[in-house]
Amino acid sequence: MKKYLRQNLWVILLIITLVSCGKDDKVLPFDKNLALGDYSGTCTVNYGKETAVIEDYPAEFMMNSLDRSSLSATLGADSFRDKDGLGKVGNVILSNFLNDRGYANFRMTGIEVEYSNSIIIPEVISNQVSSFDIKRAVLTLTCENGGQFDPNRQEISFVYKGRLEITGTQSNQQFANSVIYSFVLKKNK
Repeated sequence: MKKYLRQNLWVILLIITLVSCGKDDKVLPFDKNLALGDYSGTCTVNYGKETAVIEDYPAEFMMNSLDRSSLSATLGADSFRDKDGLGKVGNVILSNFLNDRGYANFRMTGIEVEYSNSIIIPEVISNQVSSFDIKRAVLTLTCENGGQFDPNRQEISFVYKGRLEITGTQSNQQFANSVIYSFVLKKNK
């Protein structure tokens, strides 16, 4: 009887040891403060089959004053409005910073920009349609896979995908196209 009890105890100890030595799947938080600062880099814009590469694209990542667990970003500049269709976009929120093998992965809020015929429509958007006059254009973007910060290279990268929907001044004048914005931004020294 003692023999079987001793064997069972060894089996139980072996199972406990194997289970406790398993891979630790915890993902550690990342210090988001490492990503704070001014950046510039490349923004590649794809409107359907049209592609534009914008160099020296500015961005600023700062502490979010309303939520200390996230960052707030300003992307672009008004001078890029005709090239990227966005201009200067503020209050983009970066949250859920997680450490993944030395990189920070994070989530980013969506972006929506609307233009109407009372506002000058950027060239990159007006170039999408030549058959009618634009009454309204709405650019809706999401950052589905979030972004990544490389602390060694001091670089942030992320991709926004979405849709450009244009309506004309006459009824039934509509146009829609997919849009992709790819950002690779390096921290300024």
